[in-house]
Amino acid sequence: MDGLLPLELTAWSSWLSQYPSTEVLSNETGYRRNYERTPYQEYMRTERLMFPVPSSNRLPAKEPVLGVFSNSTLRAYPLSDFSAEKPILEDRIDGKPLRIEFLPSARSLRIVEADQSLSWIYSFWFSWYAMHPDTEIYASQP
Repeated sequence: MDGLLPLELTAWSSWLSQYPSTEVLSNETGYRRNYERTPYQEYMRTERLMFPVPSSNRLPAKEPVLGVFSNSTLRAYPLSDFSAEKPILEDRIDGKPLRIEFLPSARSLRIVEADQSLSWIYSFWFSWYAMHPDTEIYASQP
């Protein structure tokens, strides 16, 4: 998975609070589209997928996961394991430290610290599983 670039799925307000000097390209693209709303809102309310993929009932298909990997380990961190009361998770993959933060306003996860040998991608479970069926799923401790 060489060539991956970090990605953060977040609310615009959260992004601006972290990076207040961010500049945005114009939304005047020549296309009639409302960039103020997501076109996937209805899709996210259903269990239906847009295309067939290998399935796994270990998590709901559209469960957002943060997939973190090294050369020998694949681990998915489900969004549902996080909450405002439990916003930070510290873990290790192959002995390498990792710190994940839950962003309540965006209902998303992001890496705030990680060993440089680790890589990650934010995905839905169905997509991550289709690429990595042997993934470990992080399970929070009671």
